[in-house]
Amino acid sequence: MGMYVLLQVCEQANFGISLFERLSSLGHTKQLLNVQYRMHPSISRFPNAMFYDNKISDGPNVIHKSYERRYLDGRMYGTYLFINVKRGREEFDQWGRSRKNMAEVAVVLNIIKILSKASATTRRPLSVGVISPYKAQVEALQDKLGKTYKNQRDFTVKVKSIDGFQGSEEDVIIISTVRSSNHGSIGFLKNPRRTNVALTRARHCLWVLGNEPTLSRSRSIWGKLVKDAKDRGCFYNVDDERLSNAIKQSDGSPSFTRTERKEAFTAKVKAKVAVLDSPKKPSRSKNSLKQLDLDMKCESSKSWRAKKPQKANSMVEELSDFMASSLNLSALDG
Repeated sequence: MGMYVLLQVCEQANFGISLFERLSSLGHTKQLLNVQYRMHPSISRFPNAMFYDNKISDGPNVIHKSYERRYLDGRMYGTYLFINVKRGREEFDQWGRSRKNMAEVAVVLNIIKILSKASATTRRPLSVGVISPYKAQVEALQDKLGKTYKNQRDFTVKVKSIDGFQGSEEDVIIISTVRSSNHGSIGFLKNPRRTNVALTRARHCLWVLGNEPTLSRSRSIWGKLVKDAKDRGCFYNVDDERLSNAIKQSDGSPSFTRTERKEAFTAKVKAKVAVLDSPKKPSRSKNSLKQLDLDMKCESSKSWRAKKPQKANSMVEELSDFMASSLNLSALDG
C-alpha cells in the first residue's frame, strides 16, 4: 500500500506510488499470488471482485466447513454484514483535524461487550480488531475501552487505523466508517488501497458500520459494498430511537476521564469550604462540619466509582439486548 498523499503537487509527482509499483512500471516482471488462506469465502467474495477481478482463489483451509464460526447467536451475526447506523453524526475533534462518530462508538463498544461475554461463556479464544480510517475515531474508541479487556488472556481487542492494521489479521474485524453527511462526501475514505486493506483483515467475521445514505451517495467502493450487503441479505438497520436514547444516556452518566472526575470533585470541595468560610453566613455547628465531611466522602466515592445505571436507561443493556436478540434489527432482502 502506497503512502497517503495530502498535497496535490506531491500526488502529481507520484509520491503516493509504492516501491512495488515503481518496480513494475520499470518493466520488472510481476506475479499475482492467487490463493488466499485467511478469509472465509463470504468475506473474500467482495474484495476479490472489486480489486482482483475474481482472480483470487480460496484456499482449502478456508472453504472447509470447520472454518465458519458463529461467535454470537442471532441471524444478523453472520460472517459478513453491514450495520446501518443512520442516526450517527460525524464531528471534528477538538483540533478540527480528524472526525469521529459517537453513535458508531456506542455500537462498537456493545458488540465488543457481547463478544467478550460469549467468549467467556464458551471458553473459546477470540481476537477482535476494530478499524477506522480516522485518528479521532480510533482515539475515542481506545479512550472508551480503556484497559477493560487488557487482562483477558483468551479475549483480545485491538483498535487501530487502516494503516496500523496493514499486515495484521483477527478473528473478527469491525470497521467504523465514521462519515455521515447529506452530500455523500467521504474524503480519503474513497482511497481504494486503504479500503482493500480494511476489508481483508478478518478471518471469520467482517462487520462494517456506516451510514448507508452517505456511503451510497459517495460513488465509491463503499457504496458498492452497501449494495452487495443488501443483495446478499446481510444489511441491517440499528433501531434509531433506542440507539439515540442509549447514546444520550451513556450508561446513565457523562463519560469523564479520571483527571476530569478528580478536578470536579476538588471543585465541589472548594465550593463547600468557601461557603463555610464566608463571613456572610452564620457559623456552622460541629454537626454541620461532620455533615460536610460525610458529603466529601460520598462525593469521593462517587467520583472514583461509576454509578450503577438503571437497567431501563443503560446503554449497555439496551444495545446488548436488542443487538443480541436481533429483535430490533430488521433485515432487508435486497
